[in-house]
Amino acid sequence: MSSDFTIVSPRPTLVPALTIWPSSGPPGVDLYVVAYNFPPHTQVSIDLVNEGAAPLAVFTTWSDINGSFAAVIEIPESAQSGGTWTVSAKVTNSPGTSATSEPFTVSSP
Repeated sequence: MSSDFTIVSPRPTLVPALTIWPSSGPPGVDLYVVAYNFPPHTQVSIDLVNEGAAPLAVFTTWSDINGSFAAVIEIPESAQSGGTWTVSAKVTNSPGTSATSEPFTVSSP
């Protein structure tokens, strides 16, 4: 005879997310990025995306044991005032696992 066992609901699937700070600033400002809920120990590619333009590949990094990573990205000096940029991160070996930040708005220098 076996011991009693309990059937529980499966754990919810975590949704990857990116946060940025600040949400606006002049060209050349450092943009702080924090990501969480990515698969642990996975390679992640980071892109900086200007609205209406092709993404700029920034770098590739690895998520930690908790599925998190942090980075600092510089908004290009050529960024136009009033333009919006987002940060996009995707797991390199699983195209469906990705997240995009809220928009960053470029202000006057």
